[in-house]
Amino acid sequence: MRRVMVAGTIASLIGLAAPGSVGEAQAQRSDAEGVRAAASAFFAALNARNIRAMETLWAQDADPIMVHPSGPYARSPAIGWEAVRRSFAEAWPRFVEWSVRVDDMRVRVGQGWAVVLATTPVHVKMQGEGAAHDYTALATLVYEKRDGRWLILHQHVSQPPR
Repeated sequence: MRRVMVAGTIASLIGLAAPGSVGEAQAQRSDAEGVRAAASAFFAALNARNIRAMETLWAQDADPIMVHPSGPYARSPAIGWEAVRRSFAEAWPRFVEWSVRVDDMRVRVGQGWAVVLATTPVHVKMQGEGAAHDYTALATLVYEKRDGRWLILHQHVSQPPR
């Protein structure tokens, strides 16, 4: 009798815990999809060189940080929305060709935060240079969820050693 009661209690507890676990897993999947959509919007804005679209994707009031893979902001990060905005606005005109693809995107979601790790083949040609350059960059983006939207707090892009 006692075994039946213990087994019944355990089964009841598992049953009570399961809906929460399922709900949490569904919420995490939904958040991961939202983060993927936000990251895809970022890379689309980056490729389009669209600063207005970029403005909607960053947490402007949180002193966001951007570390670029080359140029002056590779040595010293852009800190604060105006500096981040300026870093893109100053970089884009220097390129006659510019494209960034995402080959691999990994998303990790927590409560109200997310991290994206992406492998991004890059194709660029600078103004006044004869040859284009292709390389693979590694990008890390840190997101915060605010009012149902995933906003970028930090991005670091680097070129791995060749």
